[in-house]
Amino acid sequence: MSGTIFDKRQLDLFGDPDREDELIVFYRRLREVDCSLHYDRAAKRLVVWSRDFVPKWAVLGSRRLRARIIVDLLRLQYGVTPAVESEALDGGATLHRLPTAARPELDPPVRYSLTGQRRQGPSAG
Repeated sequence: MSGTIFDKRQLDLFGDPDREDELIVFYRRLREVDCSLHYDRAAKRLVVWSRDFVPKWAVLGSRRLRARIIVDLLRLQYGVTPAVESEALDGGATLHRLPTAARPELDPPVRYSLTGQRRQGPSAG
């Protein structure tokens, strides 16, 4: 049996060991510059916060990754868990994608108390 992957969907199941998720890299970079994220459910607004400044790449990245960030923030800020995803496979089988185990180091940088924050970056929504 060869090590060739014929069905590219298998990479989604097991991950690509040579590629780090863009969202995890984005969260790490936000922590390095002391920025945090907040999602206002009522206004449907995603905000990048910082005590000093918000880099342009943080605003642009939050726009590009908005849907994935909101899922994480809904889970952390409001306790909303995503529904289990299902996919019908060839042959009649069903693949159920269960949520991954919680790993706090991969969570977005969130400040639960926004008091003391002096500066807000442009809205990503």
